[in-house]
Amino acid sequence: MASEGSVAIANAMAYRALSQLDTMKSRFVLMVTHELRSPVSVIRSLLRTMTEGYVGALSDEQLDIIKRALHRADFLQALIDDLLDLAAGKNEMRIKEEQGLVRLDEVIRLVVERFETQHGKSY
Repeated sequence: MASEGSVAIANAMAYRALSQLDTMKSRFVLMVTHELRSPVSVIRSLLRTMTEGYVGALSDEQLDIIKRALHRADFLQALIDDLLDLAAGKNEMRIKEEQGLVRLDEVIRLVVERFETQHGKSY
């Protein structure tokens, strides 16, 4: 009976360790997907800006290449969103959106600052 008890204790400890590792893995995936989301969004935005002609005329060949890159970036964004949903759901770490008043002038200022180049031009 003592040996069965020690096996049960060992199994419980192994289960606890695996559960902790799974939680750590999910938190890591959540953190990585959050970090990837922003640069991929910027890439998608810049590629859309190019395809819509805001940077000047593009040859058919250039437009085709940019559209293919945009398609891949869109796929990557969908994958990141799926991973984020999976990690958040598995750990019950759902992202809660707070509702409230937003100062539009402040948001626009922050966006402009983020996209300013070293020469003071913005995209």
